[in-house]
Amino acid sequence: MSTSWGAAVGTGLAGLLLAGAGAGAQTTRDTTAAGVADSAAARRLPTVRVQVTRESSRSPLELPFAVTSVRPDSARPGQRHLSLDEQLQLLPGVTVANRSNPSQDPRISIRGFGSRSAFGVRGVRVLRDGMPLTLPDGQTPVDYMDLESVGRIEVIRGAASALYGNASGGVIDVRTVEPPAGRVAAQLRGVLQNTSNDDGGRDVRRFGRWSAVVGGRAAGERLRYQANVAHNDGEGYRDYARQRLTSGFGRAVVRTAGTDVALTALLLDMPLAENPGALTYPEMAGDRRRADPLSVARRARKEVTQGQVGLSASRPVRGGDVFALAYGGWRSLYNPLTFNVVDVGRSTAGASLRGSAVPVPLFGVTHRLSAGVDYQRQDDDRKNFNACNGRTAAPPAGCTVPVTSERGAVTLDQRELIQSVGPFVRDELRLGDRVSLSVGGRADVIKFRVEDHLVAGTNPDDSGDRTMRAFSPAVGVVTRLSLLHALYANVSSAFETPTTTELGNQENGDAGINRDLKPQYSTTYEIGMKGLVLNRVQYDIAGFVTPVRDELIQFTAASSRSYFRNAGRTRRRGFESAL
Repeated sequence: MSTSWGAAVGTGLAGLLLAGAGAGAQTTRDTTAAGVADSAAARRLPTVRVQVTRESSRSPLELPFAVTSVRPDSARPGQRHLSLDEQLQLLPGVTVANRSNPSQDPRISIRGFGSRSAFGVRGVRVLRDGMPLTLPDGQTPVDYMDLESVGRIEVIRGAASALYGNASGGVIDVRTVEPPAGRVAAQLRGVLQNTSNDDGGRDVRRFGRWSAVVGGRAAGERLRYQANVAHNDGEGYRDYARQRLTSGFGRAVVRTAGTDVALTALLLDMPLAENPGALTYPEMAGDRRRADPLSVARRARKEVTQGQVGLSASRPVRGGDVFALAYGGWRSLYNPLTFNVVDVGRSTAGASLRGSAVPVPLFGVTHRLSAGVDYQRQDDDRKNFNACNGRTAAPPAGCTVPVTSERGAVTLDQRELIQSVGPFVRDELRLGDRVSLSVGGRADVIKFRVEDHLVAGTNPDDSGDRTMRAFSPAVGVVTRLSLLHALYANVSSAFETPTTTELGNQENGDAGINRDLKPQYSTTYEIGMKGLVLNRVQYDIAGFVTPVRDELIQFTAASSRSYFRNAGRTRRRGFESAL
């Protein structure tokens, strides 16, 4: 049994930095005869607008998808802004598992996509203000995504590869809060927490987080900016779970000649994140707060520095709009584990261009066409070393007793390159005053290449390349039953390639890239209804069936090592509801 206490302190200048777009209501007036007759039902309308569907801001009632938009601090006040699981707790169809391990990201799953990962994000696309954080091979490190300035989160709760390509079993787009109206507004926030056992406080764990936020508007609102910096320092619930990190986020938008130009930056410096490892059931029953002894002996931990910067421009053009984005990033990971030491240097780059045209009549039907193309590149310099810490006898190659360096001989030295390109097109057809039909598709090409720099003696050459292709169609229809209610249905698809690490591990010991491991493909059949009742209660109901072909699954061989293979066919069925 434990007791805990916490405190939060905040100060604001020129207003709180908590105002953002999201769920709300507005009053409208209609002086026409029909409007007066229906005034009781038309007084209050939802003001929720979403952009995660890669179009201009649209109402969820106009979209044939299961789309959720939430303001996290409004849904669950008092959040510490530490991890993405705090922000996603109340979303239907979304499961977040957080081990509270400082060296492991929370696992996010949407309708089963992403569940194969023991921790971290696979199979789900994550973005920050429309800028991809997901890598071209489908992995998403979210430890560097600062959450202090989050205004809302938009989620597509279903297959969306027709829009975003690889690893789009669901899409999470984290949007920055709108800056306050004044020129300068600032907020300081602190969270302090002590947790102690009930044995007189002999075992006390401390945690602290301090953050500073600044934002505002200037030059006649032609400039809008929002930025923050935060520092975490403390111990986790378990032994050997200390963490120190400093994170920062900044976004500035300048309007010039009718174009919004935005600069977005995410930065992280995490010099320490200890890994307490996993416990067996008897170990946990004896002391659930203990750490795995081998993890402590080997000093398992993670050290990360990472950043990503993006420059975007958006402009309305004759009833449509054009959006362009270019971004680049880097990541340095030093990750001692119980069995080896991993050292990865990564550079990433990407670009997107998309646009939508003004609705035009054609063959008696109004069409709204949108199209675009995405490009991503990932370049990893990966090295593995024998782990020397905790060795008392018979050390592996390159290690000494006593230990003089925690890294022994190099066991892996390779360069991993992944490139992807995906053009897409979508057409929305108005079939009347109440019904619209959406048809779209995307073609993706993802190329993996490995250059092995450690080829000597009995060590085989693991160099090789492999190209994977996929076409992802989608069709959906939405019917506006009334001003505040909509019924929709869609058939959408998703695909997910193996990651580079999964392609490199082969049970039979063969060198090179695994040629037998294939991408998984899925098709989702969904029907749902959403709307607003009693002028204040928002509802969302959806049912779906998702057959999956060649699902990627993990298995453990006789050697106790983990590998991946494809299942034949699996099926997911679900029902979601939210108020």
